[in-house]
Amino acid sequence: MLPPALRSGLLRQLSLAAGMLFAALVVVFLLGAILVILRQPPAAIPPSPSTLTAVSIELPAPGLSENAGEMLARPLFWNTRRPEPEKGPAEAPVPVLGPDVLDNVRLLGMFAAGDNAGVIINVAGQRQRLLVGQELQQWTLRKLSAAGAIFVATDDASVERTLPLEHAQVTPAPRSAGRTQEAAAEAGSPE
Repeated sequence: MLPPALRSGLLRQLSLAAGMLFAALVVVFLLGAILVILRQPPAAIPPSPSTLTAVSIELPAPGLSENAGEMLARPLFWNTRRPEPEKGPAEAPVPVLGPDVLDNVRLLGMFAAGDNAGVIINVAGQRQRLLVGQELQQWTLRKLSAAGAIFVATDDASVERTLPLEHAQVTPAPRSAGRTQEAAAEAGSPE
């Protein structure tokens, strides 16, 4: 038996509303299914014959536009944004008379970092760096090798000269007697 609260008309009204809602959903579902089944898909549209023909595409030749020169001359992220000054005509190298500059140059070391490579040299008692491609009077540093630095004459590229790398003579520092005994004690002690 149902309790008196459930025998009231409220329960009947709620069950009637739920039944009507369910019936409405069934009707909507059936109508949607009928419309989908009876509806015909749209007719296919064939492509236009002009879209199926091959067309030659003419692209402009790659190169710099008229305004590209100004952009290259004034790069965006330079703080001054001014073009580099134009270099004047290259002066002909003056032949050096007298002793060769490489006779007084000592090659102290070589270095390389990324695309940059060069040498550290001692010229007349002063150290200086010279990158590959830079000039030292009438000589241009062409490349580096295991034997040393290879220079070519600026006026005649067939004249080549190798400057050997000086290796430092390393002499061990004399050890004090106390330091030697400490090292021996450390080596003989168990860990």
